[in-house]
Amino acid sequence: MATKIRTKNPESRLIVEAMKPYQIDKIDKILEKLSLSNPIERTVSRNQILSSKPLIPMPLPTVQASSNSPQGHSVLEALLAKHTRRFRPPDPPRLQNRPKTVSSLKSKKDILIQSNDIQDKTDKLNDEILTEPIPHSVTISCKKDPIIVGKYEIGDEIGKGAYGTVKIGVNTANNEKVAIKIYEKAGLLNPTRKKNVEREIKILNKLNHPNIIRVINTIETSSAINIVLEYISGCSLSDYLKSRSSRRIEEYQAKGVFKQILLALEFCHNLGITHRDIKLENILLDHEHTVKIIDFGFATYIANDKKVQLFCGTSCYMAPEIVTNKESLGPPTDIWAAGVVLYVLITGTFPFKAPQTKELYSKIQRGMYVIPPTMSSQAREVIKGVFEIDPHKRPTATQLLAYQWMNNGMDKTSSLKSRNLAGISPLFNKTFC
Repeated sequence: MATKIRTKNPESRLIVEAMKPYQIDKIDKILEKLSLSNPIERTVSRNQILSSKPLIPMPLPTVQASSNSPQGHSVLEALLAKHTRRFRPPDPPRLQNRPKTVSSLKSKKDILIQSNDIQDKTDKLNDEILTEPIPHSVTISCKKDPIIVGKYEIGDEIGKGAYGTVKIGVNTANNEKVAIKIYEKAGLLNPTRKKNVEREIKILNKLNHPNIIRVINTIETSSAINIVLEYISGCSLSDYLKSRSSRRIEEYQAKGVFKQILLALEFCHNLGITHRDIKLENILLDHEHTVKIIDFGFATYIANDKKVQLFCGTSCYMAPEIVTNKESLGPPTDIWAAGVVLYVLITGTFPFKAPQTKELYSKIQRGMYVIPPTMSSQAREVIKGVFEIDPHKRPTATQLLAYQWMNNGMDKTSSLKSRNLAGISPLFNKTFC
């Protein structure tokens, strides 16, 4: 805080108080010179004066003073400049300049000439760059080296499962697109998982049907097992229904899709193969309205008359014998799941649903579902058949294909895509396999 001092001779008291910490002698002459000036009003910061430490070899703290008297100001500066020499640390010794020889001057000259030449070349190069035409847009991309597996170049990821990923691939020989299902060996350390992958490959190699995805090759590397499959451009039934405001399709369209599913299941069941995970997400519809069943990761290859105890699949598609965790036959579980798909296609909702899994399983065991009044009587017979609680009484795929609804209005001479699936437009912005 600034303090104002009003005395008869303010200069004397100011100088004495400022110089006292530094023990400066012979102040009489300074005071005598300061007394020649007229008494004036000065403002001094006492905090800076009192915070000064005397007798320490360090630079003198700055003393702020304001004065209207040029004479007093110059005397104070002269006094401070004179006495700060006693406390300032000595200057470091100065080394004499090394004499410059002719050789050193010559080398410096060469360096200077060389640097000038480099600068001239740089300037010339910059001028050439600036004179070149600048494109309207410049795109800089860092392209990674392609990953090659066998004769296939691996591309972007288009799907992902529980144990592996699906990526698009291109045959480098003929540019044919394929889908490659990749199982990393690091994720197959569990013997059960590895056995499941080997079983899936074995089953896919036995399947050759227009409504089942086709396997092309299997390539095993040091780090992964790669299953090369045909490329399907289109969408799953789940995504197709989500794209529609009603979340459903017409009954005659659902009939065409369901028939293709039954044809694929009939082929599998005759070979002793059960899919065990039939659902909307695992049924694709390509650009030619052809149904393709995919993902045989849970499939089993056992005799149709042999019962097994397996708890697998998706909850809302599970048959009663699965949710009760009993030994059961394989094919009837696929028929039940296919019936759920048919019900969703026609009504736009699931037949068995509940907020809790326990309640859902209870409804499935008792066969509690509602048939909407808009469904035709012939379609109701099919729904009642596939939702038979007793798996032994549940119709097979061959028997369902013989139902009246399946053949009523079906022109056997015309293709499914031209008549029975009219009005269905798959989504082509998604790719699955």
